[in-house]
Amino acid sequence: MNFISILDDLSKYTDGRIISFDIASILVISVLLALSIAEKNYKTSSEKTFLTFIIASLLSSIFDVLSVLKNVPVPAQYAFNELYFLIRNIIPLIYIYYCLRIIGLNGKINKYKLITSILIIPYIILFILVVTSPWTKFIFFISKEGLYQRGAGVYILYGIAGLYLLTSLMILIKYHNFFRKGYFLSLLSIYPFVFAGVIVQMINNDVLIECLATSLALVLVYMTIADKSVYIDKRTSLFNRLCYEEDIKRSYILKTNSYILYIKVFNYSKIYQNMTFKSVGEYIDRISKRLLYGYKKIGDYKPYYLEGGVFAICAYSRDKIDKIKNEILKDINTIFCEGKRFVPEAKTVIASVNGDFDSLDKALSFDGLLSKVFFGKSDDINYSFKKNDSLFEMKVNLKSILADAILNKTFEVYYQPIYNLKEKKFNCVEALIRLNHPKYGFISPGYFIPFAEENGLVEKIDEIMIEKVIEFINSKEFKKYKMAYVEINVSTIELAKKNFAKDLVEIFKKNNINTDNIVVEVLESYNSSNLDTISRNIQVLRENNIKLALDDFGTGYSNLKRFTEIDLSYVKIDKSLIDKIENPVYNKIIENQFDLIRQFNRQIVAEGVEEEAQVKFLEKLKCDFIQGFYYSRPLPLPNLITFLEDN
Repeated sequence: MNFISILDDLSKYTDGRIISFDIASILVISVLLALSIAEKNYKTSSEKTFLTFIIASLLSSIFDVLSVLKNVPVPAQYAFNELYFLIRNIIPLIYIYYCLRIIGLNGKINKYKLITSILIIPYIILFILVVTSPWTKFIFFISKEGLYQRGAGVYILYGIAGLYLLTSLMILIKYHNFFRKGYFLSLLSIYPFVFAGVIVQMINNDVLIECLATSLALVLVYMTIADKSVYIDKRTSLFNRLCYEEDIKRSYILKTNSYILYIKVFNYSKIYQNMTFKSVGEYIDRISKRLLYGYKKIGDYKPYYLEGGVFAICAYSRDKIDKIKNEILKDINTIFCEGKRFVPEAKTVIASVNGDFDSLDKALSFDGLLSKVFFGKSDDINYSFKKNDSLFEMKVNLKSILADAILNKTFEVYYQPIYNLKEKKFNCVEALIRLNHPKYGFISPGYFIPFAEENGLVEKIDEIMIEKVIEFINSKEFKKYKMAYVEINVSTIELAKKNFAKDLVEIFKKNNINTDNIVVEVLESYNSSNLDTISRNIQVLRENNIKLALDDFGTGYSNLKRFTEIDLSYVKIDKSLIDKIENPVYNKIIENQFDLIRQFNRQIVAEGVEEEAQVKFLEKLKCDFIQGFYYSRPLPLPNLITFLEDN
């Protein structure tokens, strides 16, 4: 005996109506209910509402079957039919609330009681009509023969259910941008299935197919919402960017009070590149577990991983997000990988989705700006307090500012005079790139140079600086004041390019520049992976009589091998050491440095000199050159000419 024949045999227990579709519906929905419970799909408000939807559908199918059984007392028949109608017709109302919850509108519905009343009133009317049917026979009645009969008002129930379904359809269409295409289509599948079932059952009341149609639509929706992998970052098990963007979009459009805590791990790439695969996994697991479970005592929140070392947490309370931030900043230094070899270096920023962004695009792209706005030593930023701050705004817009300055060549070259102690005159200068913006004023090189290096803009900036330096060297003022040379700073990124030195020499030759008038500064701390290319470029520069100066000596790697192998003309002692000459220990260190440098016949330039005592100390050591605010700040070219005239 097969399953179909069993279902056919069941018909002999009914009043003649076909219940096989209802039995199939009960089986399908029971499986959905078991899966929902087994997979714990009942934690969020939307999951609880969908579970209620499943239970209501199951109960309506059960009471639909019970209502058609033979030899059931009339009061029981009335009770079963009433329960079927009441549960069956509350399902469209539940679906409205499910749609509101997955969109995020449920909070507003709860806030505005009038809207809630409008939604519930039709069901209250339906409830009264159904409950009074044993006496009014308006919706249904049981005949003297014990058979179910439709009443004249049964179509009112269809009308109310249709009104609810139409309301939920309008809600879904209005907010369709909140959903992935597949999810949206599965939500819409409810309507053709339900309407098809209703039409069939209205035409032939003996075919109980409405419940099965609903259960099949539920299967489609469940298959979509059960696949949570589309919203989960596989590497961290946190919610991913797709989920983050949908939540931000929903919060912004619905104007809900949500706050985002962004956590930027600045050495994330370094950790990822330098650790073993196993250690990377442990490190990521440690951070993600902390974000997933570590702060639940504070309240509900949603953690995301946005890639590039950026994590985010969303909560609907400012007080809650502040507490989570404080806990994270305390915890982050305890998250070690490979012992204490790597420690996450994190900073945080808090933003209100609706209070701090004047467009959805800015809200969605804000996490990409974090590397630009974190300057200085502060551990975190309150975006709410910074959004109108011009410095903060400048950092956010720095890329477009630099692009505009490159296009219009609005960068300026300032020149800091260098005093020749032996000749007692200023006969050389260091060229320093500067940027004055019409809105933001003077923008520190400490901001824009690192940013330019990271974003591939430094080459264009160097080209502008070299162009202006060439103009100065070819000017009559350069010859009039018998300038010996101009120092130019070269980025390590540029120095690591294959043909950098060759191209630079060609530019000087093309502009009739005597290479004796050029000194190229290189950093002691350069540690590019392409050391061979850097060495070849240095060799080409020296072959063309371009002198080299080693900058920031004493602060970098102190690689004596590199110091001895590079054909240097000048060594520049860093300001950080000059500032400590009153300390006997550092005093001795500087003296020893001078002795070492002189053994290799290099001339010494002391940088960052600001006080007379420092000058006297350096004179005593017979320093060759002094550079610093004691003599002059960096000056624009017209001011430099005036300075040279006066000195």
